[in-house]
Parts: sequence; C-alpha cells; structure tokens
Amino acid sequence: MKTKIFLPLSLLALLFILGTVYFTAARNPASESEHYLLPAQAQPAIAGLSTSESYSLFHSGGEALGGGQESASESYGLRSGFWLGDDTPAIAAPSPVYLPIAIRPIPCLVNTDEAEPNNGSGDATGPLCLNQNNFGQPDDNWDYFYFTLNTPGQIVVDVTNHPLAAENGAQVLLYYQAVSPGNLIGEPDVLPPYQIPHNAAAGTYYLVIFNDISKCAPPELDCSLKYMVRVSK
Repeated sequence: MKTKIFLPLSLLALLFILGTVYFTAARNPASESEHYLLPAQAQPAIAGLSTSESYSLFHSGGEALGGGQESASESYGLRSGFWLGDDTPAIAAPSPVYLPIAIRPIPCLVNTDEAEPNNGSGDATGPLCLNQNNFGQPDDNWDYFYFTLNTPGQIVVDVTNHPLAAENGAQVLLYYQAVSPGNLIGEPDVLPPYQIPHNAAAGTYYLVIFNDISKCAPPELDCSLKYMVRVSK
C-alpha cells in the first residue's frame, strides 16, 4: 500500500522562497572584501592610479561586486590581490587586472623643527627618524614628539643644547603607547644632560619635554634658541 504525502500550498511556497534566497546568496557574495579570481591582463595605464578612486569591480561570472548591476561603480578599500576593472566610463565591459598594493611607510622627520601646536599626544611632532637630529624650541611649556620602533632593542633618547639647562628649566619624559601615568618609562629626567636609555619593545613612543618658560631670561637663557632631539638605536 502506497502512502501519499500532501504538502500545503503555503509550505510549498515557503520552500520555494527559501530556495531562491539560498541560490541568490550563493551567487552574490555577502562581503565586498572577498577575492574574485579573474584572468590577469596587464594594463600599465591604471597601475599608478590611486586605490581610493571609484572602480567597477566584477567577479568571474561577470556580475558587478556588491549590487548585481553591470554598471555599478563604487569606492572600495582594496587589499593586495583584488581584481578590478578599468575605470574608463566608455568601456562597457571592463577588462579585469591585478592590482598589487604597496604599503608605503610614513616618512619620518630628519633635521626638522617641531611643528606647533604640539602640546599633546594628538598633535605630537613626528614620527622622528631614528639616529637623526630634530629640533624644538622652548617657546611654550610643552613640546610633544613621537617615534615608532618596528623591532625591539636598546634605545637612547637625548635632548641637548636646551636653552634652560643651566637653570634646570626642563624636564624630559618618555611614554610607551600613550601619555598616561601607567605608561611612563622610568622617572622624568630633570637634570642635564637630559638622557633616557631604555630597552624598548616595538611600538610607538612619546617624548614629552616640559619647558619652564618662567625662567627664560635672555641673553643668558634665550628661549628663542633651539634644542636638539635625537633617538639612537
């Protein structure tokens, strides 16, 4: 004896909708940051363009990334390995190319004067190049600098030729990652020669210099003169 199974029309309709959603999701990636494997074609003409411009991105099925519209053009943050189409509007079907994105390091400062205002960690002058001279001027109470170590190692921070050194009118402090009491390295250096040696971990450091400008008294204590900052590694 055969048993017949009858499904209500409403259940059949629900199964059809779920199947359609699953098929659509399988065809259209949920993330705009996925990689799409396309045949490489060398197009040097776009090799130098900024990755912040708008491009039409397509996956191997020919559908636009993100929206399913062939002409969709949006801005994307690209990682190395992405494929993208030519951004020329006249080309209806852009040819995919490979875009290698080189990470360019932030240039560090060499033989450079501080940039005011630099009275807090948010506007600190930097990054300072290691083993190079840079300069500050004690024309206000606080000067902030920063530098970054990519690898750990022994460093020495020197502040020399400070115009207020003769009257012990400066203090030098070094912080790791953030300017807060818990991140202070050692004790403030309050006597010349101002020097802080440290067996440093990799990361960002903030060099804070307090200038007691109440002691400025030219010509002997001329605060229009510059002091030198150097981080040696």
